[in-house]
Amino acid sequence: MTNRGKSIGISCNPEMKEINLLSILYNRANDLPNTIKKKICAELGWSEPTFYRKMQSITDEHRLLKSLSNMEKRTIAEIFLNEYESSIQHLSETVKSQHKYI
Repeated sequence: MTNRGKSIGISCNPEMKEINLLSILYNRANDLPNTIKKKICAELGWSEPTFYRKMQSITDEHRLLKSLSNMEKRTIAEIFLNEYESSIQHLSETVKSQHKYI
């Protein structure tokens, strides 16, 4: 995870000193959409413009056109779930590691 191009070097070991908890939690949550976008593009072989095109609803006259295949939907859902679960786990460990400072 990065903060304005600088690594914030988080580890959840018991010897960790006090950290700026607000900064860590906020930056992790703020980085999540970009992380998800990058993983979706890598997994599905999309460019960033393709990612944004696929996000838009496509209509032809009065009907909605299918913009995602079932495989793409499954892949996207798996990436979202995995990234959110990973982030929640990481944030939980970070908060727990700071318990003695709270």
